[in-house]
Amino acid sequence: AQATARDLESTNAELQRALGAFRKAREESEEASREREETLALLNVVLASAPVGFALLGPDHRVVRLNDSMARLTGIPAEAHVGRDFAELQPELWSQADPMVGSVLEERKTLVDVELVRRDGGLTRDRHFRASFFPVSTEENAPLCVGVSVVETTQQKMLEAQLLQAQRMEAVGQLAGGI
Repeated sequence: AQATARDLESTNAELQRALGAFRKAREESEEASREREETLALLNVVLASAPVGFALLGPDHRVVRLNDSMARLTGIPAEAHVGRDFAELQPELWSQADPMVGSVLEERKTLVDVELVRRDGGLTRDRHFRASFFPVSTEENAPLCVGVSVVETTQQKMLEAQLLQAQRMEAVGQLAGGI
């Protein structure tokens, strides 16, 4: 009976140690999960408040995620983008962006400051954009998605055109003044 009691006490002590190790592992796992959730929440805040349009396109060219700035650039609500093929959402831009996305997926090559133009058929001004395309992947795998960042440069293009016109007028004025 005493031997059995000692065996039971020894087994009970081992169970207590194992239970303590399990509790510690569970606490560490819960802490890691909380940290991951906090990081994701911070990422969501950063994406939501970024002044640059940002999107993730899957290998099938469907929108995985995008921020509100990108939605404003496209004129379509953010929730209407997710899961849809970008080509159907923005066909006039997609025809220009498709080769870049293909290059990123095939070659894992980042493309920076690519100019895209959305022509509005003469009814309004063309809209100009600067886009960057980059692979989102792990080292050993093919890209999981393509990251796209976009900034509208229409206002800058208009200012450049006005400056060029002013320089031309100044040159004509100097020429006329010289005559």
